[in-house]
Amino acid sequence: MQLEENETQTQLVNLEKKWQHVEQNNFVMKEFISSKFMESDYVAASNVVKKFVEDLNNDLKLSFSKKSSL
Repeated sequence: MQLEENETQTQLVNLEKKWQHVEQNNFVMKEFISSKFMESDYVAASNVVKKFVEDLNNDLKLSFSKKSSL
């Protein structure tokens, strides 16, 4: 009973609840950032692959055009 009536105890309990809420928000935001980071890595990787395939196709076209002109 004495603790329940203590103003400092009440403030500490309220601060702890607020802290828990902030920590939950931090966790959600970290998960969100992590997922967006993975998506952006995928996009960057796919762009590199697309560029590689385009270069390879251009090299093949050039090679075939040289052979057909001979």
